[in-house]
Amino acid sequence: MVTSGSMACTTQQPQQQEQEGASENNNKKVEELADTAAAITLAKDSADILLAPEGNLMQQLLVTESAKAASAGVKDALFDAMVESPKRFRESLPLNLGSILPASPLEGAVAPFLQKTNDEEKAQTLVRKLSAFLPNGDQQQQQHTPTTTTTTSTTTTSNGAQQQDTPQFDPSQVNAEQLALVAKELRENIPKYAPLVGQLGGKFASTLLETASNNIERTLDEEKVDDDLVRTAAKQLSSVASQSAEAIKQQQQQQSSSSSSSSK
Repeated sequence: MVTSGSMACTTQQPQQQEQEGASENNNKKVEELADTAAAITLAKDSADILLAPEGNLMQQLLVTESAKAASAGVKDALFDAMVESPKRFRESLPLNLGSILPASPLEGAVAPFLQKTNDEEKAQTLVRKLSAFLPNGDQQQQQHTPTTTTTTSTTTTSNGAQQQDTPQFDPSQVNAEQLALVAKELRENIPKYAPLVGQLGGKFASTLLETASNNIERTLDEEKVDDDLVRTAAKQLSSVASQSAEAIKQQQQQQSSSSSSSSK
C-alpha cells in the first residue's frame, strides 16, 4: 500500500532536480556573461592604448614592426615575380633550352632593391611566430565540442608526440545573452573606434611608404647601379613614396586639429 507521504516524496524529487538544473543553468549563464563582459573590457582597454590618437610607445612599435614585416612581404613577392619566376621558367624548358636563353637585364637590376634588411627579416619572423598562436579554423571545426563554449586542438611535435593546446573560444556556442551584450557594445563603440582605426591605418601606410623610400635611397647609396634607366626610375619611386607619406601625415594632422577644435 502506497502512503501519501511516499507519493509526495516521489513527486518532490523531480521538481527538486528541475530546480537544481535550472539554478545551475542560471549560474552558468551569469558566469558566461561575466566572462564576456570582462573580455569586452579588456578589448576596449587594449584598443584605447593601441588606437590612442596622440600615439604612444606601444602604438609606435606596432606600426613600425608591422611596416617592416609588410615591406619584407612585398619584397618577397616582387622578388619571386621578377627574379625567381623567370629563372624557374628557363629551368623548366625542355632539352635544357633555358641554359641558352640569357637572363633578362631587369632581373639583375632590380634584385638589389628587393633584398630584405636585417630588421625586416626579424619583423617578418616575429609576425610569423605570432601568427602561429592564432586560432586555426580547420582544427577548430574538427575538434568541435557541442556541449562547451571552447574547443581544444592538438599539435604534433617533431618527435611524434601529441600535446593539447590552450582551449580556444568557439563563437558558434555563444548564447543569446552574450550576443546581445556584444552587439550592444559594438553599436555603442564603433562610432568611437572606427575613426581611430582609420588614423592607425594612415600611420601604418605613411610608415610603410617611408620605409620603401629609405630602402631605395639606401640601395642607391650602397649598391653600384650602373643602369641609368633603373637609377632614374628608382629615384622617382623613392620621391613618390616620400611625398605620399608626407601627404598622409599632413592629412592626419589636419584631421586631428579639426577634431580637437570641434571638441572644444
